[in-house]
Amino acid sequence: RRHDIPKPPVLMWTNIPRRFIRNNRAKRQPRCLSLNSPRFVTSRFYATVRTTTSPDCWNCEKILKNPSLFCGECKALQHRTDFDYFSMFEMQPVYDLDVEQLHQTYKNLQRKLHPDHHHLSDQDVKEKSIELSTDLNNAYFTLRNPLKRAIYLLEMHGIDIAEEGNKLVDNAFLMEILQLRSDIDDSTDLEQLNDFAKTNVAEIEQCLQQVQQSFQNEVYMDAAKSVAVLKFLINAKEAIHLKK
Repeated sequence: RRHDIPKPPVLMWTNIPRRFIRNNRAKRQPRCLSLNSPRFVTSRFYATVRTTTSPDCWNCEKILKNPSLFCGECKALQHRTDFDYFSMFEMQPVYDLDVEQLHQTYKNLQRKLHPDHHHLSDQDVKEKSIELSTDLNNAYFTLRNPLKRAIYLLEMHGIDIAEEGNKLVDNAFLMEILQLRSDIDDSTDLEQLNDFAKTNVAEIEQCLQQVQQSFQNEVYMDAAKSVAVLKFLINAKEAIHLKK
């Protein structure tokens, strides 16, 4: 009879926020915490969230106005995938940045991401902290270097120096730099090498000023041309150092 048929058990999803529930069901997905993936799965709720449409904390649901490694409210490590190097340090994507502030923020974040700080966390949080710590190192050593920072900024604006570099430099400069490299290789005079180094340092300083000015004026193609020249000058500087 109808009343003799046992009813199926009722599943209580009490530990899942309402925003993760669709049609009274919570879809469980395989875990995926790679930075290259467009989505992640939280270890606590096993609920898939796309970072492009849900910029809020997975733990306390606070809306995150800007990308951040940690929630400003509950301090939970975020599983976002849309970090650029500047947003990891909560800095504006500009060429002129405070290197000292960058260094202090780096030290603070590395301390928070250290495995000892997450020894009681779930395994995927531990793995995420290690992954982000590696990414943080790459970001720091890129942004603190004027040349690498300029190249990264240009990539953010769609200009790839690795592909366009030689095309941006005129032939006269290329001939000059080739002659300089030849003179460096042939030189056995320390005084002459010191003269090369002195001239090279002045040219690098002038080029850095041009790069800075171009970024300030948001003339990115001019910045790219100056960066292409800067790469050649820095290579020459390294060649002089090795020769000495």
